[in-house]
Amino acid sequence: ELYKKKGKKFIYLSKIFFVFFALHGGIGENGSVQGYIESLKIPHSSSGVLSSALCMNKLTTKDVLYKLNIKTVKHLAIYKNDFSGRFNDILDKLKDFNFPLIVKPCSLGSSIGINFCKNKNQLKNAVNFAFMFDDCVLIEEVVSGLREFNIAVMGNSKHQELSDIEEVFSTSDFLTFENKYLKNNVKNGIENTNRVVPANLSEDIKAQIKEYALKAFVNLNCKGIVRIDFLYSSTNKELYLNEVNTIPGSLANYLWKTKNYNFKDVLNKLYEYGIEQFNMDQKNIINFSSNVLSQFEDGAQLKLIK
Repeated sequence: ELYKKKGKKFIYLSKIFFVFFALHGGIGENGSVQGYIESLKIPHSSSGVLSSALCMNKLTTKDVLYKLNIKTVKHLAIYKNDFSGRFNDILDKLKDFNFPLIVKPCSLGSSIGINFCKNKNQLKNAVNFAFMFDDCVLIEEVVSGLREFNIAVMGNSKHQELSDIEEVFSTSDFLTFENKYLKNNVKNGIENTNRVVPANLSEDIKAQIKEYALKAFVNLNCKGIVRIDFLYSSTNKELYLNEVNTIPGSLANYLWKTKNYNFKDVLNKLYEYGIEQFNMDQKNIINFSSNVLSQFEDGAQLKLIK
């Protein structure tokens, strides 16, 4: 419930009927807040605890995608406790990798903490920098002849729909936070990024992107609006799923404009899908009664051992 504080008193305002999630990164996107809202039995617009946690961790996401036969970029995960400044150990593990490399924290979004490395010195600095944000760091090979495509999926466990596909362009080696949010008109958020919607792609690649996106959404148990980012190598003609964003910037509403959905339509859709999912979830049995403790005449007795 919502209350207004007036002096030392709290005045009742309203019951909370629905929660729209617009929190990015950290505990706002990793399932922590979602779990709190679900424990209060309030329907919401986002993925649940498990899905949010899985997708927030890029390494875990890659592991799931591998089992789904969806390609991801060649990568290496390193951990702060194992690293301890021994940079040569990292180089040994990277002997089959080729520069340039991308270094990124495992559980952050919005391109924060990410660096593009052309040599060993840049790599060392990038790893140390990424460890300031996370205990696990991913090192990935850069895709040759890179093109970047995004698609949004909206729905719940029963119904899903796909947006158009966009191609995004960056003036730097990768799509930075500044490219996404601070270029041109700040108030439009990620819509500032140079993009083409719908993307100019062959029908085969479009179909593959849609197939992978829907497969990832369903198998990662996503809900609400999810933006899924793809990397395509125009050199070796390979498509890689790069990232699954469970609460995308601007709620990816710009990807639905060619489907004739304005922002109000998107919010209404999120509400409808969220209520439908909530009603389905409430049919599950969550309480189980048992008389297992009745076998103890005086209740469970504990013996403390010093």
